[in-house]
Amino acid sequence: MAAQPQSPLALARRANVERIQAFQTELDKFAPSIEQALPAHVDIDKFKRVLVTAVATNPDLLYADRRTLYNSAVKAAVDGLMPDGKDCALVVYNTEIKMRNPGTGLDEKFRIDAVQYLPMVAGIKRRMTNSGEVLTVEAEVVCRNDRFRYALGDQPFIEHEPPALGEERGEIIGAYAIIRLRNGGIIRDVMSRQRIEQAHGQSRQKEGLMWTKFYDEACCKTVLKHASKDAPQSAEITRLFDRDDEPPILDDIPGFPAIERTPVPPEPVRPTVIEHEEDSEPTFAVIDLDGNELDLSAGATDKALRLLLEEAARRGLGALDGCYETNLATIEALGKQIGGDLAVLYRGLRDIAAERDTAAGRAERVGGPQTSESAERPAAGGNPVPPPSAPPAPPAGPPPRPTAAPAASAPGATSTTPAPAAGPSSTGEPVPFPLDNPTDESTEDGAFRVDDPPMRSGRRDWRAWSVAIFQPRMRKDINNSTDFALFLADNDENLRAARSGLTSGDANALERAIEEKWRELG
Repeated sequence: MAAQPQSPLALARRANVERIQAFQTELDKFAPSIEQALPAHVDIDKFKRVLVTAVATNPDLLYADRRTLYNSAVKAAVDGLMPDGKDCALVVYNTEIKMRNPGTGLDEKFRIDAVQYLPMVAGIKRRMTNSGEVLTVEAEVVCRNDRFRYALGDQPFIEHEPPALGEERGEIIGAYAIIRLRNGGIIRDVMSRQRIEQAHGQSRQKEGLMWTKFYDEACCKTVLKHASKDAPQSAEITRLFDRDDEPPILDDIPGFPAIERTPVPPEPVRPTVIEHEEDSEPTFAVIDLDGNELDLSAGATDKALRLLLEEAARRGLGALDGCYETNLATIEALGKQIGGDLAVLYRGLRDIAAERDTAAGRAERVGGPQTSESAERPAAGGNPVPPPSAPPAPPAGPPPRPTAAPAASAPGATSTTPAPAAGPSSTGEPVPFPLDNPTDESTEDGAFRVDDPPMRSGRRDWRAWSVAIFQPRMRKDINNSTDFALFLADNDENLRAARSGLTSGDANALERAIEEKWRELG
């Protein structure tokens, strides 16, 4: 039977994965040169993993000028920053360059996709505190609707109170920085929008990426640079502040193989599409397995609870019962259709989790601690070990719902309710947990794309998307590095938006989860 031809999208995705694999091989050759530039406290393997993740989540880097990519990576290594989007960012920038035409001997202009290295405020703060002279560093922008007061003189102070969540802050009108030193001194600096623009006018890269795409970061860096003049100086921190004024380096890197560069024509200007987002749905509270509360729409709540129940069942009966009881009020509030479906899912998962826990306990009583594999191994003579006749204990708290058949699922909702399967009590065979061996869907277009984030107060809730949708799907369905690369590529657009929309702590937690998954997959 002839193989079905693959769609252009599938071919493009496969080519993207092959480029990532080729980049990993190329990076291994360049690793010794990068390692020489790294400070002693930065591990080369961790730096390589972060760089591969940055490339996998932003495929534009694979098609950009390769010299500028490695030069930017070396700059980040020299400065001791990770290219994870928080310490620093690697951004593709279509820029005009001059190249000598060997035939005519004249310089000609070309436009290339160059990679530019941008230290971010979080990375600068970390490097300043690592110097040993600085305790804490703060830098924030001030917007039109913020409540802001400051004073100079003998008793200087700064008070800053943004408006309530959900209210517009307005345009940026200034920025401030506070540096606390180990000797007890406090350095405060406030700059108006006018003073910031004066500094912008003196920049050698007035139209650079920092000022055009990361204006709030540029304001914070400007006031932080001004305040740092009164702090203990170091060559490393001074170099970080000057990076924004450096154009992309197009020369070959000493110690690196020569990389052929082909200038690319400029891309046509695309019309800007503005999406109007409305928050027309009620929200429901969902408690995840770490005790965090999320406010989600009805559709997102249904999907999040299914993922949470499956993940809790993997951890054991106690975790599953606790997850269900904690979210019982929300499950009932979802209505008869979705709530009944979730109750049936819980009972099916509970039967399987109880029998798995019982099998593990029986194996420990018979032969001491054993793995689940040895606990499920048939006894001598080929007959499986019979389970105990007593049923599992019911969960504490409210009793489970009656086992009546659920009502039809809500329109558009996808049910993942497992069919009642024969367990050890009827067949003597061990019961596998659902989705322990997921089918390989990597050949289908968009098979790894997760749902878009839910709306909250008219905005995308990126924390809910990261904690309740993206990370559970990543832990559950991804089993090899190729699928993981496809998974990151399929969700690239939302990942980039999440990095900008999340708080520093939540963004770092997302990056740690991605890094741990790379480490798990080898």
